Amino acid sequence: MRRKWKPLLLILLLLVSIIGISGFSCSDYKTFTLKKGIAHLSFRYPSRYEIYDIDLGDIYLGASTTVDLYTEPLKNPAFHDAQICIYIYKTDENVSNSNEDMESYIASWSRADGFKIMERSSVTVAGIQGTQIVYYRASHLIEDIHYGMHIIKTPVIVRKVFFDYNHQIWRISVMGHESLADTIKADFIHVIDTFKILN
Repeated sequence: MRRKWKPLLLILLLLVSIIGISGFSCSDYKTFTLKKGIAHLSFRYPSRYEIYDIDLGDIYLGASTTVDLYTEPLKNPAFHDAQICIYIYKTDENVSNSNEDMESYIASWSRADGFKIMERSSVTVAGIQGTQIVYYRASHLIEDIHYGMHIIKTPVIVRKVFFDYNHQIWRISVMGHESLADTIKADFIHVIDTFKILN
């Protein structure tokens, strides 16, 4: 009697392991690919995010590209839980590299309520060396369809990397409420690890 159950048990264990692996890896992530504007790119992101905006900048100057994904863009775009943002723009006489851009960015946010840099480190994105900053701030600038741009008091964690490629400055960030710090970190690592620059 025991021998009859042994093959069934092995088959059951095999099915459970297959379902567990495929269920996590296939449906929990989506791939975003952009082949327009000044930058062609691809990355994978958690499926709970939705594309909120793709801005290819001035169509004549072709100076920038912005991609925004929010966790709840259709319910209330102003008060989302988390955001992924890719921002790329051409270098010019004002900002010639990503280090200058990062220092200018830090200086502009350093006046924000509760601003504090928690980490600064080197990171590799698509084979390119960049610099990552992780910072906290006690308020968040949002755009609301009824009230326009305004600040709300909410603790935010931001993970952002800056790097140079093809005479362009690239910024990749994932941000969200302080209570989501571990999730934000995991999402950021996944985006960075799967990020590709397409030729």
